[in-house]
Amino acid sequence: MNKQLVTVMGTRPNIVKAGPFLRALRRRTDIVNTLVHTGQHYDADLSGNLQRELGLDPVDHNLGVGSGSHATQVGTVLQRMEKPLLSAGPMAMVVFGDVNSTIAAAMAGAQLGIPVVHAEAGLRSGDNSIEELNRRQITRLARLHLAPCRWSGLNLVAERIPSASVRTVGSLMACSALLYGRSGGEERLAELDLVPGRYVVVTAHKESAVLDPDGVAALTTVLRKMSARVDVVFPLHPRTKRTLDRHVDSQDMERVRFVNPLSFRDMACLVRHAHAVLTDSDGLQDETTVHNIPCFTFAPATARRASVEVGTNTLVALTEPDLVDRILAAQPHGTPPRIPLWDEHVGERMVASLDEVIFHG
Repeated sequence: MNKQLVTVMGTRPNIVKAGPFLRALRRRTDIVNTLVHTGQHYDADLSGNLQRELGLDPVDHNLGVGSGSHATQVGTVLQRMEKPLLSAGPMAMVVFGDVNSTIAAAMAGAQLGIPVVHAEAGLRSGDNSIEELNRRQITRLARLHLAPCRWSGLNLVAERIPSASVRTVGSLMACSALLYGRSGGEERLAELDLVPGRYVVVTAHKESAVLDPDGVAALTTVLRKMSARVDVVFPLHPRTKRTLDRHVDSQDMERVRFVNPLSFRDMACLVRHAHAVLTDSDGLQDETTVHNIPCFTFAPATARRASVEVGTNTLVALTEPDLVDRILAAQPHGTPPRIPLWDEHVGERMVASLDEVIFHG
């Protein structure tokens, strides 16, 4: 008898994380998976093109949620998620990460009595961000917690989550970087006239950097200082582009290449050959670790403790007077650090955990 499963994704990072899992799931003829896209990210560069690039299964249901406030997105997903869940009648539902789509889908599943499986469980930053609030709420709703590293597993134990429901499977972002991002994309370097090892990748998408006036001012100051000394490439999230179009004179930053969101392989290539990365992205903290590229995360805290512990990731403030000096002085650590289970087999361990806890538990 086939085992029915629903997998939910909603944003570009969710799609990247789903890749290894769906790849492993494809080998199982006894599992019927219904793939739901909430539509939280709907831009072609952020969603549809990426799905095709990673060879993901066709989406069975697109909820078309679109952009909006936290309350709007969560409420709309809750309303629209019920129909595909009732139609599929799954034994479990898999959700990824900490975005609004994830908490809303987890709530919808829990309300219908469907066991929720949380991939990237146990990550904690200790702040009061929406992402942190989402993570903690999803933990209370989930039946199976798939942790990316031992630190996240320890967080769950500290929160009195039963150890029988926790499995450490490795980082999905690291896995995707190894499966899809080890080669290819070099032609993009030539198009952008970038020399390997002699440029810095910058990304920014969180509200503190692109909506808060002080954050925008700090980011643009760093860009001006850095681009006076080194080439910079800055793939723009749509929200970031709208902000910078209002506040940045591109002629003032001639060495900054502002580009549209890139394919996963092109972005991985840029990161792989960069001198360093300056970012507020959670996923890039894991990706830079497996590519052994110095990462500077502008945030007071991070949920990605593993990358900080091994030394590839450093927390910084954009207002630090010597920030550009620190970035340009950064050196890779030689051989990439080894974090247990950060390999190409995270998807397979996720499926094995489903077998153990959900399907045969």
